[in-house]
Amino acid sequence: MIRFLATLLASAALCALLPLQAQAELDVVSLKRAIARSVESDYPRLDALYKDIHAHPEIAFQEEKTAARLATEMRALVARFNQIERI
Repeated sequence: MIRFLATLLASAALCALLPLQAQAELDVVSLKRAIARSVESDYPRLDALYKDIHAHPEIAFQEEKTAARLATEMRALVARFNQIERI
């Protein structure tokens, strides 16, 4: 019985919150522009990475150079993220 009442109260509380609108609204147009700028700036580097990996294929499950290259790229992304996060 207590479990039923708890579920009923939780449901009633959630239903009471439904009419409330979200406080933060996304500016979709500027977000879309920011994503497009990011893709444009990163595309040449990512295209070069793609071409390099496919120009030097390695045997499956023995991808030492590919793994090293991707690890380097990931470390660079982490460093870039940490730098942005400090701003």
